[in-house]
Amino acid sequence: MTKIVPFEIEHFDRMEIDENSHLRREFRPIYEDYPNRGPAFTLLGKNDQPLACGGIFIQRPGVGEIWMLTSRELINNPMSAVKAGRYVMDRADRMNLHRVQATVSINDNRGRRYVEAFGFVFEGLLRKYGPDGSDYLLY
Repeated sequence: MTKIVPFEIEHFDRMEIDENSHLRREFRPIYEDYPNRGPAFTLLGKNDQPLACGGIFIQRPGVGEIWMLTSRELINNPMSAVKAGRYVMDRADRMNLHRVQATVSINDNRGRRYVEAFGFVFEGLLRKYGPDGSDYLLY
């Protein structure tokens, strides 16, 4: 059984993650600011273990970017990933945004399939966009 609660940075601290180019503990200050820029949520699994954190980062009036930080355990809970995505997209629909976008690390094949499953369309390559200088894809 999963539940969705408001995001707190401590949820990220408790997540079991694979350190990679786009999700690292050293980027915590970036993630800590997310709830200040728009609605942010955490998907909790068994024993209130954080499976994913996500939300909508408002870039400017009318434009938001969805974001998601995932735990290693989320791969074992694919329906939970869908639930979390639907929850965030439903919130985006209610916000009067004329543009909702997503950026995905060029190396994150699972993330690309995930955003495409929600109807996002590839728009371009963002060179050296990541906090570590890696390339990202814009949807």
